Amino acid sequence: MNEMSLLRPAPVTHHFPRNRRSPGRARAAYREWAAAQELGPATVETGELILGELTANAVPAATGPGRWNEVRFALDQAALRVEVSDAGGGGPRSSGCRSCSTGTAGSW
Repeated sequence: MNEMSLLRPAPVTHHFPRNRRSPGRARAAYREWAAAQELGPATVETGELILGELTANAVPAATGPGRWNEVRFALDQAALRVEVSDAGGGGPRSSGCRSCSTGTAGSW
């Protein structure tokens, strides 16, 4: 059976400050959540890589004092959903990726 074939509604949302430690903290929170979901090693590694990159990109976008980045991960039917929202003033920009399924910029 595919490790993500069952619907497991356990979405998690975290808020991290705009600083260089946030990507590491986001990855640690993801690893803890992924372990509780009993995800396989390949899924954990892929999700951690994607989350780390998106969070690192969001840190400089959260300009101004008191700005936070929001990180969400969930299992959505047969897919792992990783979302990162920055507190910047601009809107999302899509990379135009045609080979991957993205809902918005900053999600995978």
